[in-house]
Amino acid sequence: MRAVHQQFEQQAAATPSAVAVAIGEATLDYASLNRQANRIAHTLIARGIAPGDFVGICLDRSLAMVAGILGALKAGAVYVPMDTEYPAERLAYMLADSGVGLLLTDRAQARCLQLAEEQLLCLDDMAALDGAADTNPGLPVGDDQLIYMIYTSGSTGRPKGSLLYHRGFKNLVSWYVEEFGFDADTRVLHMTSPAFDLTQKNLFAPLVSGGRLCLLNSRVYDAGIIVDHIEQHRITALNCTPSAFGRLLSFGDEALYRRLQSLRYVFLGGEPIVVARLKAWLDNPLCQAQVINTYGPTECTDVVAYYRIEQPADFIDRNVPIGRALPGFRLEVLDAQLQPLPAAQPGQDGPREDRGGPEGQLAIAGIGVGAGYHGKPELTAASFVADPRSAEPGARIYLTGDRARVLADGNIDYLGRIDNQVKVRGFRIELGEIERVLEQQPAIREAAVTVFPDRVGDNRLAAYLVWDPEQARPSISDVRGALQQSLPDFMLPTAWVTLERLPLTPNGKLDRRALPEPQARRPVLDVDYVAPASPVEQYLVALWLEYLGLDRIGIDDRFF
Repeated sequence: MRAVHQQFEQQAAATPSAVAVAIGEATLDYASLNRQANRIAHTLIARGIAPGDFVGICLDRSLAMVAGILGALKAGAVYVPMDTEYPAERLAYMLADSGVGLLLTDRAQARCLQLAEEQLLCLDDMAALDGAADTNPGLPVGDDQLIYMIYTSGSTGRPKGSLLYHRGFKNLVSWYVEEFGFDADTRVLHMTSPAFDLTQKNLFAPLVSGGRLCLLNSRVYDAGIIVDHIEQHRITALNCTPSAFGRLLSFGDEALYRRLQSLRYVFLGGEPIVVARLKAWLDNPLCQAQVINTYGPTECTDVVAYYRIEQPADFIDRNVPIGRALPGFRLEVLDAQLQPLPAAQPGQDGPREDRGGPEGQLAIAGIGVGAGYHGKPELTAASFVADPRSAEPGARIYLTGDRARVLADGNIDYLGRIDNQVKVRGFRIELGEIERVLEQQPAIREAAVTVFPDRVGDNRLAAYLVWDPEQARPSISDVRGALQQSLPDFMLPTAWVTLERLPLTPNGKLDRRALPEPQARRPVLDVDYVAPASPVEQYLVALWLEYLGLDRIGIDDRFF
C-alpha cells in the first residue's frame, strides 16, 4: 500500500476538480492543493531537507497548513506539528529539542519565535515558492520511515516527542476509511489542535478517499461557531474529545438537533464518555449519527481500539468499553510481571457484559507502535519493551500506564491511569471515580475534582461543578449527601466551586491546571453554622481560623 501522501496524489489525479479542502468561503480543489504541496516540497528539497529530516509546522488551521503538511511528506521529511497557541517558551523548547531543519509558518508567528531567516519558510509569502516545480517529487517512502513526531506532556515538566512510522499511520487511515465508508460524500470537520494526535487521521482520511476536509475557521472554542460549520458544510464526520462535543449539546433542543442532522459518525476519544450527556440527542429521531468510542495513546498511531455505541441506554450507569483492537494490533492486560491477565472467570457474579477479569496495565503491540521518544532512550526503554509473544525481530510492546480489564465479551474496559492517583490524609484516591459519581447527578452537567494544598500543606479535595440550567439546583449539602451513598468519607470534597464551564486544553481535554484555586471558605458540613458568642469561643475560633485558613468556623463544627 502506498504512503498516505501518495494516496492523495492518486486521488488528485482521479478527481482533480473536486473540492479537497475548505475554510470559510475559501476552497482548494484536489489538483490545486497537490500543485501547492509540490511547490512546497521542491522548495524544501532545494533548501537542503533530506528524507528523514524534521520539518516543523506552526500554522493556524488554513489551506497553507494542509499544503505544508503534504509538502513536508512529499519531500520525505518527518513533520512536527506545533500549536500556534502554545506559549513562545514551549514552542522554542520544541524547536530546539526536535532539531527541525526548517519551520513552515507565517510572518506573524515567525516574529514571535525570533528565528533566523534560514530556519523559516513563511507560507504567507508566496515569493518564497517562486520558481519551484509543481510536479510530484516522487521520492520513495519505506514503511519503516518516520512520518511525524508529536509532543506530549512529560513527567519531568518538559514535553517529549513521540515518533511514529509510515506503516502504522497508513494502517490507521486505511481502517478509518474502510470501516466507516469514507467516499466523495464524506465531509470531515477539523476542529482540534494540529498538534493533537487524533487530528492527523482526520486530515488525511478525506483526502485519500475523495471527500472534503473542512477546517474550523476559529481559534477559540465556540459551540455556536462549530454548529454553524456543521450545518453550513453538511459535515458527516466529527472527531474530538467528549468534553468538547458535550458542549455542543449543552442547550440541546430540536432546533439544534436539526442543525446536526448531517452527522453520520461522531468519534470521541481522549476521555471517558458520559453517555447521559448524549442520550437525549441520540434518542431523538433527528439524530442520524452513531457515536464511536476510540482509544489510543500518542505513542502509537492514535486509535488502537474502538467501540460502536449501539445501545446508549446500556451505558447510563457503567463505563463505555474502549472495545477491541484495530486490524494489525494486539491489546493485552498485563500483570506486574508483564504476563497477560484473563477475562472474566467462570462463576463471577453480575451481568455477563459487566463481568471482567482482573485489573492490570494495558499494553499495545502491533503495526502502529511508535519508535519511542526522540532523544530520550531511557524513557523509551521504560515504556517500549520487547514483545515476547511476537516472532517478528525487534517487535515491541508499548506499556500505556493505563489500568484496564478484559470483559467477558472480549471488549476492554478502561479504568483510569495507574499513576493518576492522589493521596489525601494517607488514602490513595482516583479522582475519576469521584467525578463519575458527581456526573451521575441529574443537576450536574460537568464535574471535575482535583487536590489543592491547604495552608499547612495537607492535600484537600476540591470539586468543580457546572450546573444544568434546566434542572433544579440542589444544595451542596444535598450533592455531598448523594456522594456519601457510594463514596467513603475520605473521598468527599471539602471545597466546592461553581463554574460556567470547565477549562479545556487546546486539545479539548479538561485542563486541570487552569481550575481556579478554591477560596478559603468553611467546608460543607452536616451541622448549621453557629457563630461564637462568648469571649472564650471567639478566642478559640480565631485560633482555628488562623490555623485552618478558613473564612468562618461555627462552634459546633467538626474538623475530622
